[in-house]
Amino acid sequence: MAIKKSYFSTYGWEVDDAYYKINGWQLLDAETNLYNFSVAVYRNKKARTDELDPIIVNSMKLVVDEDSFDDDLSESDNFKTVGYTHLRSLTKSFIQDAKDV
Repeated sequence: MAIKKSYFSTYGWEVDDAYYKINGWQLLDAETNLYNFSVAVYRNKKARTDELDPIIVNSMKLVVDEDSFDDDLSESDNFKTVGYTHLRSLTKSFIQDAKDV
């Protein structure tokens, strides 16, 4: 699973067909269920599929309600679903331009 959407660098260049992939997550605070998700941005589908180095790796922090996990999914798939759902809601461009791939 990944999200296909353009990527705008802080240096002013753009990648039209970048792929965003949740690469992992780590519990930061057990009391609040705060997790840090690692989000890698790849140049294109081939770079993601071939596991080439990403353009950049960002992180996002969010509280995860494990009680709402889908029993039909693995724990890993539940975390990915939570991560991708949150990622898709971050900015207007993710909401309007992103495609699940």
